[in-house]
Amino acid sequence: MFRQSDFNTFSVSGMLKVYEECIHSLLGDPDRNKREMNLIQALVQLCRFLDEAGYREKCVALYQSMVEFNLFCPKECSQMSFKQKLDMFEIFWDKELPRFGQANAPGWMNTLSMGNTLKSYI
Repeated sequence: MFRQSDFNTFSVSGMLKVYEECIHSLLGDPDRNKREMNLIQALVQLCRFLDEAGYREKCVALYQSMVEFNLFCPKECSQMSFKQKLDMFEIFWDKELPRFGQANAPGWMNTLSMGNTLKSYI
């Protein structure tokens, strides 16, 4: 929050780097409950920042991706490592299908169960 209020050194790209560093450091917290709460707080703050800085589409996309990744993960990905799951999600996200909250959004969970195999994503 201090970096956002320091107008002498403030820039959107600089703030995005600060948030990225913050999130990476929070991922290493061994206390899972504390880590999850702090990550949620950081992501909500990041979304507010993006919205207030005029990047509403990025803000909405971040919310959509977080909901999709955390609540609609395909069963086929449930035993994967976080990195593997993230790689699979990136493939889904790059297909530019309608997103969570948009009309006719198939959802990440359903794209793998609609006859698509994991091999077709890799």
